[in-house]
Amino acid sequence: MVIVCGDTGSGKTTQLPKIALELARGTEGRRIGCTQPRRLAATSVAKRVAEELGVALGEEVGFQIRFEDRTSNNTRVKFMTDGILLAETRGDPRLRHYDTLIIDEAHERSLNIDFILGYLHRLLERRDDLKVVISSATLDAELFAQFFGGAPVISVEGRTFPVEDHFHPPSHDRERMADQIRRAVEWLGDVDPLGDTLVFLPGEREIRETAELLEGRRYRDTVVLPLYARLAGKAQQAVFQPTPRTRRIILATNVAETSLTIPDIRSVVDTGLARINRFDPASGIQRLQIEAISQASARQRRGRCGRVSEGICLRLYDDEDLASRKPYTDPEILRTNLAGVVLQMESLGLGDPLEFPFLNPPQPKRVAQAYKTLEEIGALTRRRQLTDIGHALARIPVDPRIGRLLIGGRDEGCLREALIVASALSVQDPRERPLDRQEQADHAHARFRDKRSDLTGWLRWWHGLQEAGDSNNALRKFCERNFLNYRRTQEWRNLHGELTQVLRELKWNLAELKRPLPDPADSFSENLHRAALTAIPSQIGFHRGKKLGYKGAGDRTFFLHPGSGVFGSSPAWVMAFEVVETAKLYARNAAAFDPTWFEKAVPHLCRYAYSDAHWDPVQGAVYGKERVMAYGLTLIEGRRIHYGRIDPALAREVFIREALVEGRIGAPVAALSQNLALLERVRRLEHKLRRRDGLLFPESIYAFCNERLPKEIHTRKQFEQWIEGPGAGQFHLTLEDCIVPQLTPIHEDDYPDDLDGFRLHYLHDPGADGDGITLEIPLSELHRIPPWSGDWLVPGWLPDKVHSLLRALDKHIRQVLPPLAEICESFLDDWEGYRPECTLETALLEHLRIHCGQNIAPDSFDLARVPSHLRMRFSIVDQGEVRATGRNLALLRQDLAAEVERSLAQAAARAFRSRPVTSWNFGALPLSVPTSGGGSVFPALATTERGFELRAFPTADCAEWHHRIGIATLLLSLDPDAAKRLRAQLFATGTAPTATSRGGASASLNSLAMAFGGSAPLPTGKSPAPRGDSPRLSLDQLLLLDQLGHHPRGNRTDLVLRAVVETIGPPWPRTAEEFAAASARLREGAPEQIDRLLLHTGSLISAAASAVALLHRIGPDYAESVDDIRRQVEGLFRGRWLLENDLADLALDWQGLEARITRMLGGPPGKDLAKLERWERSRERLPEPAPCPCGEGHLTVGEREIRDADSRLRLTHFAPELRARRT
Repeated sequence: MVIVCGDTGSGKTTQLPKIALELARGTEGRRIGCTQPRRLAATSVAKRVAEELGVALGEEVGFQIRFEDRTSNNTRVKFMTDGILLAETRGDPRLRHYDTLIIDEAHERSLNIDFILGYLHRLLERRDDLKVVISSATLDAELFAQFFGGAPVISVEGRTFPVEDHFHPPSHDRERMADQIRRAVEWLGDVDPLGDTLVFLPGEREIRETAELLEGRRYRDTVVLPLYARLAGKAQQAVFQPTPRTRRIILATNVAETSLTIPDIRSVVDTGLARINRFDPASGIQRLQIEAISQASARQRRGRCGRVSEGICLRLYDDEDLASRKPYTDPEILRTNLAGVVLQMESLGLGDPLEFPFLNPPQPKRVAQAYKTLEEIGALTRRRQLTDIGHALARIPVDPRIGRLLIGGRDEGCLREALIVASALSVQDPRERPLDRQEQADHAHARFRDKRSDLTGWLRWWHGLQEAGDSNNALRKFCERNFLNYRRTQEWRNLHGELTQVLRELKWNLAELKRPLPDPADSFSENLHRAALTAIPSQIGFHRGKKLGYKGAGDRTFFLHPGSGVFGSSPAWVMAFEVVETAKLYARNAAAFDPTWFEKAVPHLCRYAYSDAHWDPVQGAVYGKERVMAYGLTLIEGRRIHYGRIDPALAREVFIREALVEGRIGAPVAALSQNLALLERVRRLEHKLRRRDGLLFPESIYAFCNERLPKEIHTRKQFEQWIEGPGAGQFHLTLEDCIVPQLTPIHEDDYPDDLDGFRLHYLHDPGADGDGITLEIPLSELHRIPPWSGDWLVPGWLPDKVHSLLRALDKHIRQVLPPLAEICESFLDDWEGYRPECTLETALLEHLRIHCGQNIAPDSFDLARVPSHLRMRFSIVDQGEVRATGRNLALLRQDLAAEVERSLAQAAARAFRSRPVTSWNFGALPLSVPTSGGGSVFPALATTERGFELRAFPTADCAEWHHRIGIATLLLSLDPDAAKRLRAQLFATGTAPTATSRGGASASLNSLAMAFGGSAPLPTGKSPAPRGDSPRLSLDQLLLLDQLGHHPRGNRTDLVLRAVVETIGPPWPRTAEEFAAASARLREGAPEQIDRLLLHTGSLISAAASAVALLHRIGPDYAESVDDIRRQVEGLFRGRWLLENDLADLALDWQGLEARITRMLGGPPGKDLAKLERWERSRERLPEPAPCPCGEGHLTVGEREIRDADSRLRLTHFAPELRARRT
């Protein structure tokens, strides 16, 4: 073992193999093996040594790199990459083909180099005939010597010229690297105008930016050349060909640091930066990040000049920065993924990687991450034993993840496609993008892109190569046309062939490889992508949203690389073979996939979470939701799962609680009918007592069921089999088993299920519309519900409502009352056992008057403070359908009046048959007819536009009104003579107005007519003389009669009907005999009644005319009073006023209005306004009566009572002198 440290330019790379030959090494069928870290270096050094020895390349001196073997049986010196030597250890563990090994550029400390050094450390103990030389320019000789047991170190000085060091740090903090290099190049141009310059930059992007800047400067006799690993072969060779009288500026990555000797380099520009590949074991991310180089790398770069003449090394940082940097570059074993190394060590039986003699032992966490990766792809068990997949992977000479793709392809039946993609991912990307033809390259590459998958893109490229032909010439033309690197494309094809041979040796079925690949355009192979998922299960992610990237394993965020075909389509889920951090964390070679594939592809990585265990009464089993996860990502959410198969104990508990305790078994089970009825009874009682979830005691029921139910039962079918067999008679609940223990007994009779024959529904749900008690009323029975119905609720709720009403009294009233609890108790005692016939508020006010001596006005209750659940809610139903709901019974009646009428008509039609009425031809007409709902309707003879009909009405009052008018109209139609006589009596005119009075009366009457929409001019001529002494209406009065009210054209008809009604009088006929008697009375006539009618009518019209005449004299200051007067006039002439009012009282109302207006004309506006305010306060105490449910607008008994009370109030406040005359 010898360690050689030789300065750059000392010739160690080319001379050491020649020295070994001179020492007679490489004889007797053995070789001298020389390793290089890069293929370019291995081939170029082999050519140089062959030239120096004067032998043909491939004979005594040869090389072997992947896909190319230029050796023969005569080869004594073999140059190769370190990977080739490692691969040979599998078939030749003792490396008996070699007697000498030269490990060159050992300072790079790649993963392969460190593994080789450790392997040789052990091998030298078993092969003392093997000679090993470790060679490098910047080697840490002491470390290597100690590692190999004190091996000798030989230092060789280089044959170089002096090199000057200059430091040109940035001129300011924000100076771009390209601008720094420009300054450096221009400075060197002044010093040595024709000297070639080698510039070291960290990566391709920086090279492109700098090249654009320098080319844009158009330096004289200067050419700018790039050099990086992905560069096309022709462009790479250009840097090795000096051009006379032209200065070359070579922009290179660290590929030019070692092994490669670029001729005629006079100066070096060192940016001090490089892209270093680092693997983070914590996150599993490969980071290709820009870092400051070590002092050793800086010396290597410096050594690239000074070989042909004196040189200059210009560093773009200062000397203090250089001195502070690490002496040596971190070995790759300390900064990369060790999965491949660990796999090979396990396959070769080399033991624990932490105990293997590495020069720098890897960190335990990196080894652990390597094992984790191998377990992830199924190569190792959790006990770190090789699986069948692992054994196969160890024999496939590619990265373990790429090998796993091949195994997945075999299992999915898509080995042909998987082999194409695997070989493409294992070589350097063959696609080229020259700086001067980027658009053309992008256009050519776009033909082979696939928006869903870069893997499909590789299949398209392969199909294109396949169609181009097998000849080298056809391949070269295809590559030139489509901007592919010819050499790398050949490597792709060669690797495909090599992998095919490996798989053949593994006895795989390769029958499908014999068939050409079909055109993959517009296709997406699910099998291929499922196979890929087995290789990269941890490199998946789902789309977070536009510009938010993808969430990947460990909650990291990555983005699709712009060069990916998938970029821009933003699929929901992607997987990627490369996830590398540069400016961002980018995913390359990506593809969309369906997350449901994951579970089948890598089931050992799936984690399951179960939730929402619930009873399904339809299926009769407990089901839940399953969430499938991996690496913190949810792959499948909410998948329905039979819980009994996952957790039988929990399924049994849910079955008891939700199926048995809650009574949702789902299908009839005879043995449970008693229990279910009892549970429903308790639930209703909870709502009645307003103790929702406070009465039913589920835990007690659960304990009852849990004690009796066998442990294995958790479905309905199992339960039915048990309860009909061994469990028969063991499962009957009692009330005590179901409810919370009670301190006081529950009186269920206080919470009835019906009120006056109508159903009651209880609901305890504060805030809900139906909270409280709902009384369900059939539409046909709505008319017979008394106004106070529901006001008293039910006995169990009455104490709360009484107490709430008392608290709703004004505070000053409550202060003078006894304690509310005493009042409440006294009131309930008084009313116990009595059926109310009034509202609860009325009864309570009466109780306070009698027992507390307090006269309290009805409006003293602030009903808004009474909780809504203490006010009965009404639900009006018709044929099973809810027509309306609310807590205001009067409003419901008003809104549904037309529908009630229709319902009653239908009920009447069912109760008795009716035919067209032309006389009393329908027999006896009953006062009421019972309905199917338990109520009654009230038939009457009613008039219609077509004549007469029998109709049913909701109330007796409504029926009486229509029947009275119907009888009068029918009598007139059957006795034309009587009708003619009545009209003559009613409309014969009296004394004409005098000349002096005619103008004033005419003006008054015209004004009043205009107030009701009249437009006809009133007469001013003489009227015929009266006949006899009987009262008569004057012509002016008759004409004014035709203008009054909202429907003035019917006034004369209504006056005639009023005359008939006054003539025949009640009771109104209900039989044919009674009708005949009424007809006889009409023929006989009733002069006194007619005279009285005319007297009251004339008086009313005159009072109205006088009042309106005075009204027009009121000034604008009385606007508010005038508006009130107009509202009163509107009410006096409401509807069919001649038929509905006591005409004497109506005339008195007009006289009172005339007196009010007279006072207004003689006094200030404020005086009448004060009276108006007092009237309004008094009027507020009057209730608002419900209108007639028939909807035809006539006054009900209640409305007449309220209007009479209002009239008396108006007379009291505005015309007190007339109040005593009002009945």
